[in-house]
Amino acid sequence: MLSLFRLAAIIQGVYYRGLQGNAASPEALLRRDLTRQLARNAWALVENISN
Repeated sequence: MLSLFRLAAIIQGVYYRGLQGNAASPEALLRRDLTRQLARNAWALVENISN
């Protein structure tokens, strides 16, 4: 779970750098939705474990 949250944070940073024009790849702007999806999946795992 923690690794999914961490990966989501890293991808969010890549996306942000893409918005600023500082990303290594123009594909960075395509990562916006992946961040939210990873965070939701991680949170779903947290909820399943706590139940």
